[in-house]
Amino acid sequence: ITGTAAFTGGLTINNTGGGGSNTVTLNNNITTTGNLTITNGILDLGAFTANRTAAGGTMTISNGTRLIIGGTNSLPTNYTTHVIGATSTVEYDGTTNAVTAPNGGVAYGNLEIDATGATTSASFPVAGILSVLTSRSLVASAGTITMSDVASSITNSGTLSFRGLTIAATPSDQSQYNASYNVAATLTVNGSITFA
Repeated sequence: ITGTAAFTGGLTINNTGGGGSNTVTLNNNITTTGNLTITNGILDLGAFTANRTAAGGTMTISNGTRLIIGGTNSLPTNYTTHVIGATSTVEYDGTTNAVTAPNGGVAYGNLEIDATGATTSASFPVAGILSVLTSRSLVASAGTITMSDVASSITNSGTLSFRGLTIAATPSDQSQYNASYNVAATLTVNGSITFA
């Protein structure tokens, strides 16, 4: 999407092209007065934003889709309701992204950190995989990240530092949390887990 655009009534990404050809990429900031919905494919914001002009509406990231957030940006703003599918992926792919909490206690599906200096001071749940890619980092200065599902897991090939980490369910596979990471304050395990 090129040029500055204002979408009255919302924007829906429904790109069913095959792998590598199902990405919609922004080349400028856009706004909407309605909802932002990713039904199929990938929405790559790049270093741009897709914010709502005023509070209201819903941002939906459906199962199997991906939202890529670049630059120094966070989740698109002013959407009152977030609906995030358990098998969707939100990828922070910028420089110093601030990872924010979805509204209403909604969990990220999969949360992928491909940013060189992502930080968070928020508390939020992750229902799927929290992954930090090689030479990338996520450092939490406050808040607690809750791994909220028996299928949740952590993979870390970069730097991952929690302020607080809660594992809310007994994992279905004990190796799900055997990644390398630091917990600076509180580790809470609601269930049983064996760290190897």
